[in-house]
Amino acid sequence: ALWNGPVPVPLNWYWEILDRTCKLVNPHQDDLSWCTDTVPIIQLLSVYSAFVKCFTVKSSLVALPDCVEKSGNPHMKNYFEWITNLQNFVKEWQTKILDDDCTHQEILSYAAQQIPLDNMSKHLQMESLPLTREAVIAKKDQMVKCKEVNKEMLIFEYRDGRKCSLMAVFKRYKYSIPLSLLHLLQESVIDCNKKLFAGHVYPPEGETDGDIFKPDLKMKSLLTLNSVLGDFLTPLTQYLEFIVHFIMNESQLIDCYLREKIEAHTPSLPQPSHSQSSSQSNLLGFMHNEDFFTEAEDIPEYDSSGVPSEVYCAALRDTEDFFRSILEGNATYGSLCALGVFQEKAGALDINHELSILRTFHFEGVNYSDGIGNVKAIMQLIQFADYIDNIHKVCEQYQLEGCSNDTRMQELLIIHGILISEKTKDELTATKSQDYLNKIYQILGLTDQRLP
Repeated sequence: ALWNGPVPVPLNWYWEILDRTCKLVNPHQDDLSWCTDTVPIIQLLSVYSAFVKCFTVKSSLVALPDCVEKSGNPHMKNYFEWITNLQNFVKEWQTKILDDDCTHQEILSYAAQQIPLDNMSKHLQMESLPLTREAVIAKKDQMVKCKEVNKEMLIFEYRDGRKCSLMAVFKRYKYSIPLSLLHLLQESVIDCNKKLFAGHVYPPEGETDGDIFKPDLKMKSLLTLNSVLGDFLTPLTQYLEFIVHFIMNESQLIDCYLREKIEAHTPSLPQPSHSQSSSQSNLLGFMHNEDFFTEAEDIPEYDSSGVPSEVYCAALRDTEDFFRSILEGNATYGSLCALGVFQEKAGALDINHELSILRTFHFEGVNYSDGIGNVKAIMQLIQFADYIDNIHKVCEQYQLEGCSNDTRMQELLIIHGILISEKTKDELTATKSQDYLNKIYQILGLTDQRLP
């Protein structure tokens, strides 16, 4: 009688009351808190349950039933439209969760309200629910895990607990970062430039460690970032611990050698056209300008340029192999003397600090007690040779004949002449370097500084 033919006046009054009551319960797409108390909602749905049983209609309403359309009663129509809105609301939220088109907060909200939502869905006579409670919990755990994994790929945790931003490391060596990844990072990470590119020490000064991802970031964006980051880092994975070790401990020696190898491996390429040069300059601006990242659309749509992956990996491999080799006892005076850092600032290099960095990296299978002692002897000899050369130049510049003619100075110059000979450099092993070092100690009256 409620929906069969023209509606009598008393029943019209009933539909009006029902209509007005339903208007007090409006689903809010971005907020599920209204679902907490489902008792009044389920009471309103009892009429629809009776309708479904009487007319055996499809449980999900695509259009208003014919009998409702023919009734001419606006309140009845409003009620069934309200039913449709509720059904669509539940479907949209379930689709959002299933398709990973949801934020972390939305998953948490749905999980918190799932019991009343499921209860309401049953009274809406909807088909079997595609989202079980276990499935929602699994989605929630997946998002938490995905955030953790993505952060671990961006922020490398060093073995002593310190953390290093890998993007800042790549920026330091102008390593080519795909434009797609730059876009994703800008869209995904809170204050991306400051957190990831401004400096390798994480968290930045004045900030605390925590969730680095934007609160409105959706699950599918996290999954995309995970895939792109994984592909980007795969060639570098075996070298990450090595590069983070020497950067976190500020090794001038290894840093200088790596830069030399990058330059050595970089192929000679033709100069880009003016437009290409401008594009590359704009894209690589993030390497030099802390304010490069503003809005995602401000990132120029050009292929990223910089040190290619194969060049960077080859340079890292050569660097790691070289320092492993010298710690295995294969170092010579010539091989270390050829390093740019010794040619440019041999006297300023803190040898003990550099050796401590090498000693604590733990190259597998390397006998550090012998290797470190050998390398130290050679490095010290290179430094003494640099000191002797500088003193001799000062004596000549200021015509300090007394200093130049000093017996000890003459003996030191003889040793210096031997050390700068290209033939001697190649033949000068760690043992012979220690012998020359002992002679210098003796000439200068210094205590033997040989390592035990």
